[in-house]
Amino acid sequence: MPVLGNLAEFPLPEVLHFIGSRTGRMKLLDIPGADLLELDMHAGLLYALHSGGQELKSVDEVIEKLSIVLQAGRGMFEFILMDEVHIRVGLTIPLQSLAMELAFNVDKMNDESQRLMNPKSRFVLLQEPQIWLEHDLRQFYHYAKEMIQNQSTLAEIADLLGTETRVVASHMGKLRLLGFVDFASEPSVGPLIPQKQTTRYPLPSLKTTV
Repeated sequence: MPVLGNLAEFPLPEVLHFIGSRTGRMKLLDIPGADLLELDMHAGLLYALHSGGQELKSVDEVIEKLSIVLQAGRGMFEFILMDEVHIRVGLTIPLQSLAMELAFNVDKMNDESQRLMNPKSRFVLLQEPQIWLEHDLRQFYHYAKEMIQNQSTLAEIADLLGTETRVVASHMGKLRLLGFVDFASEPSVGPLIPQKQTTRYPLPSLKTTV
């Protein structure tokens, strides 16, 4: 008989501790931003993780995918006891270590999210985008590039572009995920290029972009 539960009441690390050394398969369903996940476990080890029918082959992929589940804080789990012979094998990750790593990774993601939304955050340009960017992101980068190079704060960029800080944070988050910008070291060492009078570029379209 399967064990069912709500991930809003029982976070994933607690579920992994509960499973312990049991042998079986756990399904994670109705997770915002994630496909159906299936975890095959035996003797306190995760042996396989399938996402949307595709097998994940590395520990980093597993941590990234399950961190989405933990951060979402919603969804359902279903654990079914199985014989060892039916367990799919591809990984050998201790469940206890996995639970600790997930908690650490989500704390890091939450810290970065808070920093991204901080109006005083500054960024550095790592490289020029060499790939196609969606229209709104390309438009934002065109007008914000000089301010990023000058390590202007999130609030200053929003003010000069005539938009909201949450909109700037959204675009900077996308550029950071793509590897084009990153957080500047704190405290800021000042502008990377000589400051000059910066023209305001009001972008009405950015005001409604999320």
